[in-house]
Amino acid sequence: MPRSRDEREPDVRIVRGLVSVPAAAHRIDARVCMAGREAWVETAGVAHYHLRDGREVTVQAAHQADAASIRHDLYGLVLGVLLVQRNTLALHASSVELPGGAAAFVGRSGVGKSTLAAHLAGQGYRLLCDDACVIRQDPAGPVVCPGLPQAKLWIASLAGMAITHEALSPVKAGEAKYWLAAPSGPSPGQPPPLRALYAVMPVDVGSAAAEIEPVSGLAALKVIQANLHGRYLHEHLNGAESLLLQCMSLQQQVLVFRLQVQRGFDRLDAVVAQLQSHFQTLARGRT
Repeated sequence: MPRSRDEREPDVRIVRGLVSVPAAAHRIDARVCMAGREAWVETAGVAHYHLRDGREVTVQAAHQADAASIRHDLYGLVLGVLLVQRNTLALHASSVELPGGAAAFVGRSGVGKSTLAAHLAGQGYRLLCDDACVIRQDPAGPVVCPGLPQAKLWIASLAGMAITHEALSPVKAGEAKYWLAAPSGPSPGQPPPLRALYAVMPVDVGSAAAEIEPVSGLAALKVIQANLHGRYLHEHLNGAESLLLQCMSLQQQVLVFRLQVQRGFDRLDAVVAQLQSHFQTLARGRT
């Protein structure tokens, strides 16, 4: 993992050590066990992890485990469990800061969330996060907590953006997916307010490169619930009712839209232009 230049106290402490799962721990699934505010994560052939109270991680790497796979675990499943231990809401989303606030893109794997965010970052906008979008409830409303300023992109997406992968670090051993750092690197500043959530849906044909439709009520709530990070872990540790209330609060404060985009990298510039125009309208107070 790259060493941060931030001189503040670390939010999470990660150390190497021995990890063993106590007999009293309850197995949640094939990879995760929990007991109170502690959790144990195992990824076959990579590492065992012991997580305490959302603040500390002990890593016992498997023999000959590669650094890329450990990093993939830490930025993925391990981060998700840490957030659950803190009872912090997160979405499987990519997010960028546009004028007036943050936009987050959700949807199933492969729909183009990371590609959209990376393309916007390439135009100078601040990349807030990719994959895990952490949302904090502030007095003025929900904000997006900035995460790793890198996007995870498949080779096809990189090629479609005219970027070669040879100099990039792989996300995980054996996968044709790579880390692409934001051009401007990490940006200081306050977490921006989350203004809009876009559910990305690729289509083969359409009258425009992108079509944006508002989603409200129960349908908007279902979009949020369908894209939760670690939903079943949240329900086990913090309760289904607590999680539902957090989702309902978010749905009442954030605008949700269905973003239908035409397939093809040749349409990406047009999609982003429509998206920018739409978000600018939101920032001016017109939906």
